[in-house]
Amino acid sequence: MRRSQFLRGTAACLLAAAFRPAFAAGPARLPMIASKALDGRAVSLPDGLPGERSMVIVTTKREHTEGRVAWADRMGGHAAVPLVDLAIFDDYGAMFRGLVESEMKKGIPDAVSRARLVLVFGGKAALLASLGIRSEDRAVALVVERATGLVLASEAGAPGEASAARLSAALRGRA
Repeated sequence: MRRSQFLRGTAACLLAAAFRPAFAAGPARLPMIASKALDGRAVSLPDGLPGERSMVIVTTKREHTEGRVAWADRMGGHAAVPLVDLAIFDDYGAMFRGLVESEMKKGIPDAVSRARLVLVFGGKAALLASLGIRSEDRAVALVVERATGLVLASEAGAPGEASAARLSAALRGRA
């Protein structure tokens, strides 16, 4: 994917999300996102999600790493659970993006984790609103349907027995 295509796709996603009224009734949804994974691969979401229903762990701060890892270990440690980590940042320019990518690569040495970590720069508030996330205090685990982008289940914070069971049921189509 060329840089111009990446930028146009990302801009279109952000504009669509930005003009979604804050009071709009309707389900939470993962909008179309053209981005790249930490391993450098071009990624298009939601159609690039690894499963018909996938777990998407959303983080917006470095402090969320522990929550992301806890959810990934709890749910994604099983090969049967299709998993994507979605790290969303405000965009402060190319130098910021390069610094974030470099630091994340240093902290995430294994290829599997790098391949499932998708970086999104810009439009953070609109994207979080579209996903139905109202607070940036904690990591959020979602179950998202690939065909429609619908958020079928959502749990904030560290995984517990009940929250993991709810997400597991949504992944199996029983939520």
